[in-house]
Amino acid sequence: MLSRKMRNVVAMGLALLLSTAAHAETLKSALAKAYENSGLLEQNQALLRAADEDVFRAMSSLLPVVSWTAGATKSFRSDSGVSSDSFSGSLGLSAQMALYDFGRGQLGIDLANEAVNGARQGLISVEQSILLRAIEAYMQYRQASELVLLGENNLKVIQEELRAANDRFEVGEITRTDVALAEAAMARSSSSLAQSRGDLVRARENYHAAVGVLPKSLSAPGALPGLPDSATIAKAIAGRSHPDVLSAQSSVSQAEIQIASAEAESMPEINLTGRVSLSDTFNSSSYSNSTSVGVDLSMPLYTGGALQSAVRQAKARHDSTRASLRTTLLDVEMQVGSAYARLAVAKANRLATEQQIDAAQIAFDGVREEAKLGSRTTLDVLNAEQDLLDSKANLVVANTEVIVASYSVMATLGQLTAKTLGLKVDVYDPAAYAAEVKATAPSTRGAALDKVLGALGK
Repeated sequence: MLSRKMRNVVAMGLALLLSTAAHAETLKSALAKAYENSGLLEQNQALLRAADEDVFRAMSSLLPVVSWTAGATKSFRSDSGVSSDSFSGSLGLSAQMALYDFGRGQLGIDLANEAVNGARQGLISVEQSILLRAIEAYMQYRQASELVLLGENNLKVIQEELRAANDRFEVGEITRTDVALAEAAMARSSSSLAQSRGDLVRARENYHAAVGVLPKSLSAPGALPGLPDSATIAKAIAGRSHPDVLSAQSSVSQAEIQIASAEAESMPEINLTGRVSLSDTFNSSSYSNSTSVGVDLSMPLYTGGALQSAVRQAKARHDSTRASLRTTLLDVEMQVGSAYARLAVAKANRLATEQQIDAAQIAFDGVREEAKLGSRTTLDVLNAEQDLLDSKANLVVANTEVIVASYSVMATLGQLTAKTLGLKVDVYDPAAYAAEVKATAPSTRGAALDKVLGALGK
């Protein structure tokens, strides 16, 4: 059988292999790669940029609209057998600008801005889900790797137990039954190891899907993230910062703007119009030009109740969004409470498992020494060894659960983002594109936006 010293050496080698392997992937570096390689995140960033364009389109409704027309006409005419033809051209320029629309244009801008705010919160929600999935994949891969090493170590120990049982059988200290028990234990250990290796392959594939690249090895996850002291404090924070809550609040604001916009549709609209036109018949001396400037006033008189229906519909949707906000807030608070409970259970389980390992180690050492003296059977030794292995495996699982539960709490607060975690990535800044959309003059807008997209690598 393996001596206690040899077992300690094996355990130290296991810890050294997992935590100090050369070029080991850290949790933060894995999260950075998941952030950079996520197609889903890139997709939602593009959707946010599309929403920013709605703001620009709404702003353009308050600016003059200038258009031009040009035309050429070739005419053929025959009068009493005498034919003649003419060629004429025309050029026109017109402009129109809303002078006063009772706030409809500004309401459109406000509505587009609120839609952008909601899209930004949706992007944060997607970012959190991507990072949390990467954390789970990282810890599951590490857990599977540790369980494989534990299984390999346990198989070596069982093989030593089997050799020792055969030696003792040869000298008549134990029966053939004891040897068979050791053989059965080795077969069971081999089967368990095969299962662990299969789990490792699946964890490897899951890691590749979540992060984008496979690591050579994984390092220890490091310190746990800082969290509020209680679920009560955390719920208050989540109510102010969780992206789902903020998105629901944005939906309420959009519904309020839509009510005002629907009511404004029944109000008059005053537009300033201007036209300049020029026409010329090229094969004659006739030509003409005209210029006009006017103010138009328009207002719907009768729409069959459509405008009033639109107002009622907007109010009904507003009531719906307010109810959805309350439901979302309750759901987020429930998630926070559940996440804290999960973390507390995980920590308690880890502590109990550590105590179980200490007791199982003492029991195994004692049973093994008693077996040498003949007061314990081979079955007792094998059972004690299995109890110790199960305890160590449970500790690996418990450590994984504590890490994942901690970051899950962070996600329920709306704080599991690349910026909060301090990841070394080019964090997507939605305000940069939006600022260019709002501030750039139409004549230079295209070049400015191309510059922003180029910085984003699009």
